[in-house]
Amino acid sequence: VFGDVDVDDWALIPTGNFAGGFLPVAPFGAEPEIARWADRERVVHDAAASLGAELDLSNLPAGHAVVFSLHATKVLGAGEGGIVVFGDRATAVRFRAWTNFGFSGSREAQSAGLNAKLSEMQAAYAHVALDGWDEERAEWAAARRFVRAISAELELDAFDATPEGINPYWIVRFMDAPTCNRIENGLAASNVETRRWWARGLHRMPAYRSVMTEGLDTTDSIAGSYLGLPFFRGIEAEVGTRLTSVVRSALHAVSDP
Repeated sequence: VFGDVDVDDWALIPTGNFAGGFLPVAPFGAEPEIARWADRERVVHDAAASLGAELDLSNLPAGHAVVFSLHATKVLGAGEGGIVVFGDRATAVRFRAWTNFGFSGSREAQSAGLNAKLSEMQAAYAHVALDGWDEERAEWAAARRFVRAISAELELDAFDATPEGINPYWIVRFMDAPTCNRIENGLAASNVETRRWWARGLHRMPAYRSVMTEGLDTTDSIAGSYLGLPFFRGIEAEVGTRLTSVVRSALHAVSDP
């Protein structure tokens, strides 16, 4: 069942009470909303891009989990793989066994399992990333300051997922879908790639059109009016001036009669 999101923070609103549990997404690197879901059972927070947030998971309830990604497009990238934090030790032990053929204390499978361990090569990349974490964090922070300045200069409504942290996204919301479409086309004409991660919403994708929904007015509004703009470490030195000029030109083209 797809539920709608909050208009301010774009995070899933706790509605319904489905036996299978809940999968709220921390949008674009935001801190997972642990307190918002504390009274629900079986909650897995998709916090794929949130390793750079100012995180406090000390209040994570039993039966809850937070999942982070180590994909190359995230902060602290290791190519692939991820990290799971659990609210209780027993679940963590069961999950660790599941990732290792069901082995738990012996070489005999005690339960069903997979070979879902992080590979040695990816672990090596993760160690290298950790060694350079302070420098990487500083570079992401510098890039964020730069695009915040552009957003302020051009009066862009930028989604700031982690005001005190870092994340690998520059998401801008425009006044409506037609304006967003024109900006998108204008940037494409200048060879500036943009992205809509969830397209028009998961509920509109062919694979999920038959899934039940709970009213998605906010989701429809957000999906039609936001763009992900180019954002990466070093952006201020490499393409900043050109990007500012191109975005300004696209905005002016939309506002001109």
